[in-house]
Amino acid sequence: MSSRAGRTKRRSWVAWLGTLVSVGLMIGSLIAAVQPIGATSGGSQQLRTIQFKKEWNIDSSDGIGVPTGPVTLQVTTSQGTTSVTCSGTGTTWNCSPTVQAAVGTTVTISEPSPPVGWEPDSRDLSFKVPTSGSGTIIHTVKNKPVTRKLDFQKQWLDGSPPNQNLQLQVTVDDPGSGSLKSYNITCSKSSSATWNCNDISKVQVGSSVTIVEQNLPSDWDPVSGTLSLTMPAGSGTYTHTIQNRARQTGGGGEPGGGGGQAGTTLSAQFRNVVGTYGSSYDWTIEKTVPPESLTIPKGASEDVTFTITVTRSEGASTAQVTGELCVTNGGERDTQGLQIVFYVDNPPDTTWLANTTDTPSEQIPAGQTRCYPFSLTFTPVSGDLSYRVGAKVTITNHSGHLGDPFGPNPKESFSLTSSGTIDESATVTDSLECPAGFSCDPESVGPWTVTQSSWSQDVTISVTNNTVCSERVQLTNTATLTDSDSGRQSSDSATATITAPDCETEPQTVNIRVEKTWIGETPPGGSVTLEASWQDQEDGPVTLTLTCTPPSSGTAWDCGTLENVLIGTDLTIKEPNPPTGWEFVGPKTVTVSQNTTSITVTNQLRTYLVQFHKQWEDSIETPDTGSVTLTVTVNGESTTVNCYADYGEWYCLGSVSVQLGDVVTIEESLSEDLQGEWEPDANTLSWTADEQTLAQCQDDTCTHVVVNRLVPQVQYEIRFEKRWVGGTPPNADAAGSFVITVTSEEETLTCTWDGSALGCDHETLTLFPGETYGVSESGMPQGWTAVSGVGEGFDPARLDTCELQEENNTRVYICTHTVVNQWQGTPTTPTGTPPATPPTTPVGTPEGTPPPTPPGTPPSTPPATPPGTPPSTPASTPVSEAAGATATPTPVSEALPATATPPTTPAAAPQVLPKTGGTGGGLLIGLLTALGTLLAAMGVALELRRRAAAR
Repeated sequence: MSSRAGRTKRRSWVAWLGTLVSVGLMIGSLIAAVQPIGATSGGSQQLRTIQFKKEWNIDSSDGIGVPTGPVTLQVTTSQGTTSVTCSGTGTTWNCSPTVQAAVGTTVTISEPSPPVGWEPDSRDLSFKVPTSGSGTIIHTVKNKPVTRKLDFQKQWLDGSPPNQNLQLQVTVDDPGSGSLKSYNITCSKSSSATWNCNDISKVQVGSSVTIVEQNLPSDWDPVSGTLSLTMPAGSGTYTHTIQNRARQTGGGGEPGGGGGQAGTTLSAQFRNVVGTYGSSYDWTIEKTVPPESLTIPKGASEDVTFTITVTRSEGASTAQVTGELCVTNGGERDTQGLQIVFYVDNPPDTTWLANTTDTPSEQIPAGQTRCYPFSLTFTPVSGDLSYRVGAKVTITNHSGHLGDPFGPNPKESFSLTSSGTIDESATVTDSLECPAGFSCDPESVGPWTVTQSSWSQDVTISVTNNTVCSERVQLTNTATLTDSDSGRQSSDSATATITAPDCETEPQTVNIRVEKTWIGETPPGGSVTLEASWQDQEDGPVTLTLTCTPPSSGTAWDCGTLENVLIGTDLTIKEPNPPTGWEFVGPKTVTVSQNTTSITVTNQLRTYLVQFHKQWEDSIETPDTGSVTLTVTVNGESTTVNCYADYGEWYCLGSVSVQLGDVVTIEESLSEDLQGEWEPDANTLSWTADEQTLAQCQDDTCTHVVVNRLVPQVQYEIRFEKRWVGGTPPNADAAGSFVITVTSEEETLTCTWDGSALGCDHETLTLFPGETYGVSESGMPQGWTAVSGVGEGFDPARLDTCELQEENNTRVYICTHTVVNQWQGTPTTPTGTPPATPPTTPVGTPEGTPPPTPPGTPPSTPPATPPGTPPSTPASTPVSEAAGATATPTPVSEALPATATPPTTPAAAPQVLPKTGGTGGGLLIGLLTALGTLLAAMGVALELRRRAAAR
């Protein structure tokens, strides 16, 4: 057998130039590429959980209360915008849900609709997520009340203003939970129509303000809508004007009105008015507590003694008027907003000597009358015993004045009669404000009736500290004295400060429910395991294993409950073996507080880096030159990986990022010196990131090997045999000059006939795919002619009678070529005429067709058979059958179309390198490509010249 070594060597310098071009192209690609080795796409970021709180900064001295909830915050992070709802009852509210944000990014908060009278602190509306630390971040958004100064003016719209100061009682109700606040405002009389009044320094925006004119002269009425207001938004001082008009008295004892508005009417009349005067006693009361401070540990009790001291002294003369006012609802609707202000004056001076306000708890039904007792104590005017009691009765649904306080103003005169001594005795009661967490016994004592000039009483309280630690509280005791006749009250309080020291208490714990969620893809099918650990005060380190199972509905997995976790400890959560393709995000550490009742941990898809290696099989030596370009596609995005040889080792530059479920497909382009000799293993041109594959990766790095195998070399070894049909094969003498010559591009084979077998100068003719050979005969014995197997352009791939042998990655087809000759008889030939040479059978001539016989030629007679010669083949044998006989077990016909065509490997499609490096890289690639084209053209020209010379 021969090999391709000689022909390959003659072409090696052209292949060397092609290799040089390939290396140049690879270097240009590397220069043009600016993407760093190992760069990944879509890297993950660390997330932190943020818990929001809302705090209301109230000043107890202003009496402003906490608003009612809920309040909504709009939180914008790198993950998007989330609505967070805050609610609660105290000054600090909890907000939910929690929000996740990437570390190092800025979180912004807005409060679209803060409660009326409140605004957020702008400093709390943005912050940057810290890059250090772990666990949940607590961020508090503080709100502060919006207040304005409220100034009052008094305006008299017609008539002459009265000649007295006007007293206003102003009640402020803030929009939150604060208590009602009352203010006494004085409007100073003036000759002008507009008077100046006192102001209130701080009123929260949105507060409801109501005004009562306590000593409004009877001939004046308020203007509708000026006795109430809602503090408007804005800044600076807001001035409110109370307007009055001179009263136009109407019939029926009621102020004029009407106007036909739907409502009701009132009438009022005094009964049993009695005025008395006499000398009165003045009473004072004092409350003391020695000592003023004490310490009571938790669980302990201490007695605290308060002392009440009462003193009675002679006072000035005092007057009193008593009686009742009966009010009749003359309309068809129940009253609304009923209020009665009783007062005493001394006409013609209308200044009130005393007043009191009565706001009945029940309204007067339509058509009914209700009577209200009153008692007013005042200092009589020296030398005058005639006075007048009046009542300003108002409702807010009076006909003609709907929405405004309006009603009758009955008056009745009375005289004083002597009643002797007033308030000769008094009653004392005692009450206690026991601090939270303490119990006090008794909480109240008394009452006591005091008739002596000096009186004292000790009140001993047993105080027990039930639950309080590390705190200082106030114990306040108040004594109240009520005069027996006038009903006047006075009180005094004493406060003891109690210090509760630190407690050696049992550690407080909470139970925490743990849930798991999955980000990015469908969660795995089976359960997963978590490890939770913390430091217990008594038991030391505690570690529990939690099993998280898929839910029947919803997305959160239930991982169970951690019981009795110490408040203040750091709870650590790990997932030792997350499912393949997933990674545990956290939170990994949580500082446990009283509000830590649930924790949600998160998993997300893990990102792997896939690196590539080259492996060459079916060869003793790995190629030490050339290059390979891999086009790797993941999720529609392609990346180029360049592989090259360096001192016998192959290296690949480039990688891709994958996640669970991704499919990686690879296309390979070989450099010219590798093409045709190597082909990729199709099984290594795709790679699926399934659980089984990812489990074999090292940490986050996976390696995929693209295998190339030698393209099998195809070689034909042709044996030749001779068949004589239609007569007895010639003997050695008759075939003495008979020669079969076989020629191919590279070699020539000569065969002769020895009378029994064909002998050739070497056993086979060696050919390779694409090469052909020719067969010719000379010195043909007389009477014989060629039938088949002679001619030019025989293709070994078309031979049917071949056996395949695999040898060192070479497919060797051992084939048999049979040359068939047909006996034609002996023609009449002049003496000395050389034997006729049968014409050469052209390629494609049908097998077994003899050349044409000249007309009149007698039938040929076979020559005499020498003694001992084997009997000839019967002439009755069919030509086609004789032509099909071969020296091998399988018949062959050389002129018939071949069916045993060996497989051929198509050349790989040319690869186009992407432009990734800008102008410089593209220019270098263009120059190298032009050089490669020139060298390729030179190689083709030289090859054509060599073939022409060989012919």
